[in-house]
Amino acid sequence: MKKISKFLVMLLMAELILKCGYEMKDVHAAINLSQKINMNYSSISADAKEQATTLVNNYGATSVQYAMMDDNNIVVSGSSGVYSKNNNKKITNDTMYGIGSTSKIFTATAVMKLVEMGKVELDKPVVNYITDFTMKDKRYKKITTRMLLNHSSGLMGTESSRADLFDDNDTANHDKFLEKLKIQRLNTEPGKFSVYCNDGFTLAEILVERVSGMSFTKFIHENITIPLKLKNTKTPQDDLDRSNLARTYDVMDTNLETPLETMNAIGAGGIYSTAEELCKFGSVFTQKGTLLSKKSIDQMCNEEYKNGLWLDNIDDTESIINYGLGLDGTNIFPIGQYGIKAISKGGDITMYHNSIVILPEYNMTAAVNSSGGSNVTNEILACNILLQALKEKGIIKEIKSNKSFEGAIQTPINEDIKKYEGLYAASQVVTNVKINDGGVMTISSQTPATSESKYIHSGNGVFLNDGGNEKITFEEKDSKIYLRSDSYINFEGIGQTALAQYIGQKIEKNNLSEQVTKAWEEREGKKYFDITDKYDSISLRYNPTFICSPLDNGYEISNKVIDKDKAISVIEIPVMSGRDVFDYNFFKENNVEYLKAADSTLISEDGLKEISEGNSYCTIKDKEYNIWYKINENLNGKKMTVKLPKNSGFLVYTKDGVCINQSVVNKTNTEILPGGGYIMFGGKKGTEFKITIK
Repeated sequence: MKKISKFLVMLLMAELILKCGYEMKDVHAAINLSQKINMNYSSISADAKEQATTLVNNYGATSVQYAMMDDNNIVVSGSSGVYSKNNNKKITNDTMYGIGSTSKIFTATAVMKLVEMGKVELDKPVVNYITDFTMKDKRYKKITTRMLLNHSSGLMGTESSRADLFDDNDTANHDKFLEKLKIQRLNTEPGKFSVYCNDGFTLAEILVERVSGMSFTKFIHENITIPLKLKNTKTPQDDLDRSNLARTYDVMDTNLETPLETMNAIGAGGIYSTAEELCKFGSVFTQKGTLLSKKSIDQMCNEEYKNGLWLDNIDDTESIINYGLGLDGTNIFPIGQYGIKAISKGGDITMYHNSIVILPEYNMTAAVNSSGGSNVTNEILACNILLQALKEKGIIKEIKSNKSFEGAIQTPINEDIKKYEGLYAASQVVTNVKINDGGVMTISSQTPATSESKYIHSGNGVFLNDGGNEKITFEEKDSKIYLRSDSYINFEGIGQTALAQYIGQKIEKNNLSEQVTKAWEEREGKKYFDITDKYDSISLRYNPTFICSPLDNGYEISNKVIDKDKAISVIEIPVMSGRDVFDYNFFKENNVEYLKAADSTLISEDGLKEISEGNSYCTIKDKEYNIWYKINENLNGKKMTVKLPKNSGFLVYTKDGVCINQSVVNKTNTEILPGGGYIMFGGKKGTEFKITIK
């Protein structure tokens, strides 16, 4: 039989469809279908499966779920890993994952729906829509809705207390959010620059509720998930089938299955979905006019990061972060190097991770979910799937090799470069930069302490590391000096990503009086314990304490000491390294010192009582503060049994702060006590615990 050309097949199909009475638009659909039949999606699927398995085997994922949509059809869909380590149940296309900050695109879409309804204007102040929104800093009145969505509001970062919980949809984080903002200042002038900010999206969530008169959950269902037929896209406030969520595992003990992660800051990071349904949601940005107008989509995909202070040479910079409205990326690496616009959003909560990558011009979307792992490796997989499809379609000729910077030829420095030596602060990190006359620069972290990284000066103020995958430069802006890193980051067996950002802002010595210095030196090494987060908090499991660091040039880590009880954040860094900043405010009640940091209150270890052997009782008081105890070394190896009332819990830590029992996770009311460790009890007002130690 003679070989029939693809063109003739298309003509025959078109003729057949016309004879059957279809309209011409259906002929185009048939031709598209013919092209799909001839594409080797099976090869793309096999490669995706192999790389997803690499994420499970080598990059900390328990399970990975992936999908790709091409021209409104799911053409790749699969998974690797297991639903649960306790059985061999497979991940299906309906298995749901927490998508973390990818929820922000849903929030931005909800806001744009209100814009299209004529109920919201992006550049009007938020106070027009949330009339009881106030802050200590009067500049809050300048914050617009656009600034919430492009991360330029100037808000400090993340009000996280009682947000990320184990299988608990408590609404306290949302309900008390505006009350918390009342006593806050802004980190910077609204609109000055974009730096990642979760609180902007929690405020946007409340804006949607106030303007629409609906709960956020109801609004996104009526205006997004129902029109798009997304039956497995839910929030913690839905009555959802929890068994349909992929299982999650402890970060420290990867064989310990945890209760399901519940992020109650829904607009910032609380939605659940599947890879296939996220691809369908991605069609919002490719099917102009199906859910949002072209004008709205163009605004969301606009290069919003250019509105304020940003990196130099941004049009020639390769990175995965270049903010739009709700989007992390508006032209991301590696797809951007082919001249193709790719938009993206990633999400990381503690145990769930997601990435979605959309090619608006080609009507293609890929999404990757995982339990464990990270959104960065998920994004690389999503990009790989799309690039393979673009190659199969003949849109690109080949997939480019990993990139690096040209090798360094060591070049001596001059005094203009020597001035960049010194301390650079980012959010809760301080690094020390040293440059010798021969052109060798070392960067070492002061807090926390890490080993040195070395870079070679290759001329014109450019320093490269040995592998050629990171370039360090210095930029002066707004009377500040920034330490900049451009890097190509390689993941063996997966691929490469690129990130460009400022990693520090130079800080000068802050001279303190002898009295102030003494007050802070007395706190050095002292532990402070969180008394406000909930007993089933994921944060309490992994990060329950704050430890005062030694003063360094008048700074407590990256915060500038103001007086004996206060240290404030002074960094103003766009992109990511300036996110989630907060002031330290120490105060005393009944001769016990406390620390107020962000929305958390912590008690000094000096205020903790020792727990007693035998029978004792612990009662939660009016403020519902958690109660912490020290464990005397004499109790090492003793067995503690706790009578747990309803809606309560306890946690036990070693002296090094490692949690060995969180009652809601470990599902036991007994524990062998570690000498020198700590115990926390939490619950509602009046909750009484009976404790037996013997």
